[in-house]
Amino acid sequence: LEDENGVGWLPDLVDLPFGRLKMTALAEACTRGIAEEVEQRLASIPAAAMAKELEVVDDWAGSSPLHWAAFSASGARCARLLLKQGAPVTLPNGRDKSWAIHLAARYGRTETVRVL
Repeated sequence: LEDENGVGWLPDLVDLPFGRLKMTALAEACTRGIAEEVEQRLASIPAAAMAKELEVVDDWAGSSPLHWAAFSASGARCARLLLKQGAPVTLPNGRDKSWAIHLAARYGRTETVRVL
């Protein structure tokens, strides 16, 4: 479901260990760390909406797709794809003002830390 900014929100909440969250299809793909799916999602986003899509946050922690890639155990490839599209590396989340690299370090994602 696209909002007035062209951002593609999922119609249903996403079940994660933290609860049920409202997020975009791109962010949801990043939570699972499946690079091929992230690549497909990125390819489906119109160029005019890309910057907004990379900065939009979920309704729980205020985390962007890059934050979710950093959280994912297999998110390093996803992070590379997001960065290639211009994902902001210094965007703080809304919960504790962490950048994606902070989350990657917190959860021991050393390969993702190197990417970021």
